[in-house]
Amino acid sequence: MSDGNILITKVNPDNARDFSTSWQLALHSFNRFSSQTCFSYNEKYLFTCWRDGNIFSYKININEEPTKLISPRSISRQCPKEVEDNDGYTKLSLEELKMKIKHDLKCTTTNRNRETLRQRLQSLRAQFEDLLKRNSALPSTQIIPKQEFEIHPLITQFFKDEHQVNLACVNRDHAVQIEISQIKLWKTRNRFTDPLDCFPITVKGISSRGWVKTIPQRKLAKEFHDALILVEEKMKAENETAEWKEKVMSFSGTAAIENPLERQKRVREKKDVFMTLLAQEKNFGPKINQLLERYKIRRIHFQKRKQEI
Repeated sequence: MSDGNILITKVNPDNARDFSTSWQLALHSFNRFSSQTCFSYNEKYLFTCWRDGNIFSYKININEEPTKLISPRSISRQCPKEVEDNDGYTKLSLEELKMKIKHDLKCTTTNRNRETLRQRLQSLRAQFEDLLKRNSALPSTQIIPKQEFEIHPLITQFFKDEHQVNLACVNRDHAVQIEISQIKLWKTRNRFTDPLDCFPITVKGISSRGWVKTIPQRKLAKEFHDALILVEEKMKAENETAEWKEKVMSFSGTAAIENPLERQKRVREKKDVFMTLLAQEKNFGPKINQLLERYKIRRIHFQKRKQEI
């Protein structure tokens, strides 16, 4: 200390910072200033040096063994371990891990409450069965009617109403979660996927310097819709053909099944019955021949108009 005293403190094994039990010891005169205080190499002596030129040494009586000083050279610096990179595709993120912990805690609490309720119901059921047995063993004049053991309708209605209220709360929370998920999905699609109408692909020529690049197209032309309709019709025809082949394979050995495409072609190429009668040149009578001629003229006129359209 600056007044020439040293502070001696009793060591508290529970709290090394406890200086409540201490006293002062005067080493030099009270009007001198201590410039240096240090221990010997083996910590058995305490040396004090003052500005008056006096050096005092004090022997320290310690029952404990002196602590061994560790040389700085003996300390080896270990290289830190490499930080492991977690795979974000197979492992959960921090937010997903928090949600999983919350969900597991909720499931654990629910299962524990369910098990407690099940055990209580089993105990009450055993007591009720024992009560019924004891009631049936009584004399006929003392037996309690079964109607007395039934629950009052008001109590049953109360529990039903409470169940409906809880069910409505669960449905409301579920609807809120669905709405939140739909809003998140809409925002994600509006931000990331909807602006992308096509992949940025560029095809460059080898022998020529020409290149073709895809660009976003907000409005499609009429040719695209016509081609789409044509492709859908071809796909539908292929599906019908495939179904027809499956029917042929499944009904092998039965009556032959006509292909839908061949049936349409046969209907288009089917000849008119009246035109066939005109080609036979049979004598059907003057009235019938006159009617057939009129039908032939109208048929030819109708085909011409159809070709013009």
